[in-house]
Amino acid sequence: SRSAFLRGSYSRAGWVSFFPYAFAVKTPLAAFGLWAVAALCAVTHWRRAARDGSGGRAVALSLYRTAPLWVLIGVYGWASITSQLNIGHRHLLVLYPALYVLAGAAAGTTAVGGRLRGGVVAALLAAFALESFFVRPHYLAFFNALAGGPRNGHRHLVDSSLDWGQDLAGLARWLRAEGLG
Repeated sequence: SRSAFLRGSYSRAGWVSFFPYAFAVKTPLAAFGLWAVAALCAVTHWRRAARDGSGGRAVALSLYRTAPLWVLIGVYGWASITSQLNIGHRHLLVLYPALYVLAGAAAGTTAVGGRLRGGVVAALLAAFALESFFVRPHYLAFFNALAGGPRNGHRHLVDSSLDWGQDLAGLARWLRAEGLG
């Protein structure tokens, strides 16, 4: 067993909530918005198809075409949640490409809202870029606004979810400036 930290507590047994929580606080809020828009597009597409009598077929076809991604997300997500080895958000990184591909596929299924949808997606992409810009060059220390941002990340997760020693030169400068090194 290995010691893990989550929201101020330590455990050698781990938590079922570790990876879902890490995903929630380490994922940019704009990404959740993009996934919501994509889900809305998919549901709208399926409802339109239902009106013309091909609803079940449209849903089945969509799920069939994206099945490998759903399997990856389901199996890997389940393995992560049931694992007692809670050693870092990095173990969830494999899920993000699949989620973004699914979002793109769903958003491309329909012209929901046309310009409005395009404007919302553009605004979310701009917000995504800004979230990344303001944390640079310490991308690993990113925590979203729900977690209080990077300044409060240490209250939620530590270890490799927070830092891999990428700013040791900055730490050395700070220690010297504080008379500690």
